[in-house]
Amino acid sequence: MTRTVKYIDLSRQYARLRREIFTELEAVFDTGEFILGPRVNQFEERFARYLSARHCIAVGSGTAALALSLRVLGIGPGDEVIVPANSFVATAGAVYEIGAKCLFADAADDMNLEPSEIERLTGPKTKAVIAVHLTGRPAPMTQITARAQSRGLFVIEDCAQAAGAAIGDQKVGILGDLGCFSFHPLKTLNSAGDGGAVVTNSDERAEKLRSLRNHGLTDRDRVQYWGANSRLDELQAAVLLVNLRYFEDWTETRIRYARRYNESLADIVRVPAPAGDSRCVYHTYVIRAEARDQLKDHLARAQIETKIHYPVPLHRQKPAGNQPPLTNCQRQAQRILSLPVHQHLTADDIDYVIENIKSFYR
Repeated sequence: MTRTVKYIDLSRQYARLRREIFTELEAVFDTGEFILGPRVNQFEERFARYLSARHCIAVGSGTAALALSLRVLGIGPGDEVIVPANSFVATAGAVYEIGAKCLFADAADDMNLEPSEIERLTGPKTKAVIAVHLTGRPAPMTQITARAQSRGLFVIEDCAQAAGAAIGDQKVGILGDLGCFSFHPLKTLNSAGDGGAVVTNSDERAEKLRSLRNHGLTDRDRVQYWGANSRLDELQAAVLLVNLRYFEDWTETRIRYARRYNESLADIVRVPAPAGDSRCVYHTYVIRAEARDQLKDHLARAQIETKIHYPVPLHRQKPAGNQPPLTNCQRQAQRILSLPVHQHLTADDIDYVIENIKSFYR
């Protein structure tokens, strides 16, 4: 029997939470506090506590979180930042936004940054590495931080896809110098628009970030830096506070569905490899498949939505110019396919996807 399996289904999420969310939104309108109000403070405190971070600074987007983090570390025009080529364009865009230059790194077998690329790419102008926890799978932070520190480089974690992921008992975001999160509607912990955050254990960096996100103001009339207008607004914080109540349950559902895919598809396509002591949270569930495009079309005919994350690596994007090839990243881009794994699916939906993949390869 044919069914429709959406890649993401936000309308189902908000249908279930409508009453809770609208109650919180009405309370914001009743107070008349829309910018940097008590709900932003509450969310910052609760998210920091969830991550075991000393500080959480809520900002306007995940991209803004990256750009502000680079600024706080003193990175700007003339500097270079090592960036994995297999990431969403925002990772590179934040670097160019503050006037620095990207050095694109190849991917390891798990599709995260290959740590040995740090040695190959580091030069006298290199100041930082952005470690992306792609698909919700933690990057090899022990190797990355050791190699970066030995070369005097900062490490910024791009946790846009990885809220709740962990290595051992430490959640991502607190493993480098700064951790950056996105609350875009497509994320598991999501707002009803753009939103982001930076986490840090440094009092000094937290203070500067709070100033930079708010024009650099020290009071109503004076600035200490030329800052940005990048504040998470009170309405989005209200939505996030509701969603944070359910976030761990949603994440566990994704992990359970990923496990079901792994068990059923491992002999047919390449599924994500075991991650040792890491907790993968499956913002995306990415397989590697022969005849990927034909498989994608086959699933579409069965009313199953899939995506490719990402078909064009960053070093092959037009603004990147003439970049040397990155063999692993380019090979992966030809075979990867993201299957539906969101928490609003049912077990029957997952089994329907599995059966249709099996039927393609029979």
